[in-house]
Amino acid sequence: MKPKRNPGHRVAVRGVGHLFLLQYNSVLTNFKTKLLNAYQIDESSFLGKGRESSTYALDKGRVLKIFVSGDKEFLLALAVFYHKLALHPLPFHTPQILEVGEKDGIVFTVEKRLPGKALDQVFPTLNEKKKLVALENYFKAIRYYNLIQFPDLPYGQIIKVKQVLTANTWPEFVLAKFEKKIAAQPRLIYDVTDYLVKVERMRQAIKNGKLDISERSLVHADYYFTNVLVDDQLQVSAVLDFGEHAVVGDRRMDVAAAVDFLNVSSDVTPEMHNFVRDLARQEYGKEIDWYINFYALFYNFYFADTKDEELYRWSIKGLNNEKAWELLTQLDSISKPPSPPQIL
Repeated sequence: MKPKRNPGHRVAVRGVGHLFLLQYNSVLTNFKTKLLNAYQIDESSFLGKGRESSTYALDKGRVLKIFVSGDKEFLLALAVFYHKLALHPLPFHTPQILEVGEKDGIVFTVEKRLPGKALDQVFPTLNEKKKLVALENYFKAIRYYNLIQFPDLPYGQIIKVKQVLTANTWPEFVLAKFEKKIAAQPRLIYDVTDYLVKVERMRQAIKNGKLDISERSLVHADYYFTNVLVDDQLQVSAVLDFGEHAVVGDRRMDVAAAVDFLNVSSDVTPEMHNFVRDLARQEYGKEIDWYINFYALFYNFYFADTKDEELYRWSIKGLNNEKAWELLTQLDSISKPPSPPQIL
């Protein structure tokens, strides 16, 4: 039985939170106007908006990103990581931070402008045949950066900041991150059917041996259309935002993201979704289905720790998908970690 909520308490909390949000948005708007004026640009230079930032074109080679709730220390560490990432010979571009600034509590960066257009904007304009081409290129791009290994780093968050979470083994990190996320979102117990049972099932799945790996791959952990740029031939031209979610760990986590996050787009049909899942099976074997479903559920818990109501509803929908939970118990044998994919 679900605990009863206290409606009066929630209204009071939401009232205070709403007032703070209005004040913060006012500060952000004023700061954005001043910053755009300082760089001699206006709203006509707007390129796009993600969950964490808004991006504006400065010139042909640079963009300005204004963060909703940025951390300057984190972005400085991210700039160092991006510099190291650029040393690896990838067939597409990755971000480069040229400047990190902060004023009135609002953080911004100046970054290298990367070629291509966001796949989430391009995809709806394509015919069905070209959509399949784009999906195949989108899926295959992850294998390149997944091949980057960090043998000397612990498992877990790769950007080094004060509250970085790492562990000696991948399952230890996944369990620690899972416990941290469910503790941070008390709403889950009200909104997830059989919440306590599902939490225990996740703990058991993490400990059952399937996540035991020796590789230490670069994992994006937020791989989706919005973080992928493509050129006119629909080849991936850049992968964006190796940020706070990026980890050293199991590359199958990105395989799961590449497949499961397609559910967000209304332009991806069930047939297209199955097409990408089949690509995953061809490369990793049929046992990848368990990992896609496990990491999909993990992502649902992970992203439920959010103030974004749309993202929260997406997480709840996934956690109440009983078919996904059934698949956790369908493979009894422990799967061996797959060998690194061959670049064709």
